[in-house]
Amino acid sequence: RDVIEDEITISGIKFRFIDTAGLRETSDQLEAMGIARTRKKMEEANVILYLFDVNTASLQELEEIRQQLQKKPFLLIANKIDKTKGEISPKLLENSIPISAATGNGIEQLKEALLKLVKADGFKTGNTVVTNARHHQNLTKVSQALSSTTLALDQQLSNDFLALEVRQALYYLGELTGTITTEDLLGNIFSRFCIGK
Repeated sequence: RDVIEDEITISGIKFRFIDTAGLRETSDQLEAMGIARTRKKMEEANVILYLFDVNTASLQELEEIRQQLQKKPFLLIANKIDKTKGEISPKLLENSIPISAATGNGIEQLKEALLKLVKADGFKTGNTVVTNARHHQNLTKVSQALSSTTLALDQQLSNDFLALEVRQALYYLGELTGTITTEDLLGNIFSRFCIGK
């Protein structure tokens, strides 16, 4: 019934996974609350991974899920392929990624499909909020440096000038990510200003 969250970085892209109670019909009041939470998280999510047991899922269930998820990018994931008894209907695996959570089979293919969805602009966030004034200032400076770089490229200016603008952008990004430390900042201050006792 509870929502579990965790983060993972795949090929440099950070994902926040939210595991919920799933979707099903129930008369149990507590379970119904968990399913309501699932629906709320589905509305908030950028992409949905629908995990189903390949041994017990029905074609009707998957068709209903496809209808429900039409408005959002989604991946259907057929789990427990290591537990199959006999042949699985090809329609169950149609447009699905077969995996085994127990053995790890298919996990790399799942990651690739997720990355492909992201890199193909399968979803756009557009709701990022910067609440820290310093972060906002740094991002603005990064944007300005990159705009200057684009302008310099258009005007076919020298590589030295281009390198200077790119370095500036990397510097401000470094301040955001922690690559540029306080010692670097102090060194920068002392190198630019004459500070006496």
